[in-house]
Amino acid sequence: RKCVPITLREAPFTLEKNSDLTVWGEFVHRLQAAGHFPFIIRDIDKACEALPLEFKEIDSCPEAVFNLELRVALYEESHICIFTTNGPSQLCCFNRNVQYLNFLTGDILNSNPPIVHGLGLEAGRTPPFANHFQKWIWEEQNADIYLDEVITLDNEIERSQNNGSYE
Repeated sequence: RKCVPITLREAPFTLEKNSDLTVWGEFVHRLQAAGHFPFIIRDIDKACEALPLEFKEIDSCPEAVFNLELRVALYEESHICIFTTNGPSQLCCFNRNVQYLNFLTGDILNSNPPIVHGLGLEAGRTPPFANHFQKWIWEEQNADIYLDEVITLDNEIERSQNNGSYE
């Protein structure tokens, strides 16, 4: 099965950026049913706690929360990494060896003018420094959208591997 780490945001501040655990629980179970091996990397504030009921029978990797080298290696060796708006996603944004989907949340989606303009980025688009297996998703949290995006990226990776263009 293809490994898919899901890095949650569960911080006690700017709550609007946090992962909606109901949506993410549904998505993770659907991803597992589709033949993938999803596992959870929790926010540091929750890393040592049991997973919420939404993630029943889903594995987690708390060690990666506390060991940066392990976390980066895990991201690099995984099939597709999944993030919401969080700090760990930045480890992958500038690492061409990581295939990821970054599902944006909170004020990044809804600010006017867009917060990302201050970073020189365009709202609604994947930044130009990302490669073709790295994508930012500018949608509200939704399990259907998440699953569709994983399937699309998975197909793109497989097609690239089959035709010899995989980097």
